[in-house]
Amino acid sequence: EDYRIWERSKHAKAMQTLIDEKHDKDPECVVCHVVGLEYESGFVSMDKTPQLKDVGCESCHGPARKHVQDPQNNRLGKAGEQSCMQCHVPAHSPGFDFQTYWKQIEHGQSLREGK
Repeated sequence: EDYRIWERSKHAKAMQTLIDEKHDKDPECVVCHVVGLEYESGFVSMDKTPQLKDVGCESCHGPARKHVQDPQNNRLGKAGEQSCMQCHVPAHSPGFDFQTYWKQIEHGQSLREGK
């Protein structure tokens, strides 16, 4: 369920927006359109780390190695307005309203309900 919500979101196509606008080589832009650009295990390039293109789970939830290894006992970090506002700043996301956009990407309800 969570993956399907992400897959239909603009986050799943974030890098393509930079490619279309010819900003895909600008690190000030790329940092918010990929996973972990500034980290040792993060995005390097489309050739070397294509699996880290786009805004992925770790972009909002933080490191997920333990979660991937054992999802039942290691939950992802909670995402929210603070994580969104790291990239959705007025200069690049004019008119961004957290409450409006959150409704489009909110997920994890099944986990909160214990399903």
